[in-house]
Amino acid sequence: MSNLTDNEREAIRKLKAALTRDFGLLELKLIGSKVRGDAAEDSDIDLVVVVREHDWRTDSRIYGVCFEIGLEHDVLLQPIIYSEEEFRSSRTKVTPIYQAIVREGVAL
Repeated sequence: MSNLTDNEREAIRKLKAALTRDFGLLELKLIGSKVRGDAAEDSDIDLVVVVREHDWRTDSRIYGVCFEIGLEHDVLLQPIIYSEEEFRSSRTKVTPIYQAIVREGVAL
């Protein structure tokens, strides 16, 4: 997480706490430009969120939490949400995004 500012780290810390408390967070991983070190000043923070189960209501609530924390810290938290079953499925494992998660994902 050395490519993150203190403010970004704090936003992620708050997000992780909220997702754990409210959604039974199983995994949170940082991916994208913040991991690779090629982020611009205004780059978003790409996060893989794995929860036990999700539907459109859960997703909407998670996006809302990301928005509120992002607003508070002036960062853009961009979640990619999976249920545990989706994340472990063989169909997911062959996708380019999953391969990126495996290649560059940093557990938080």
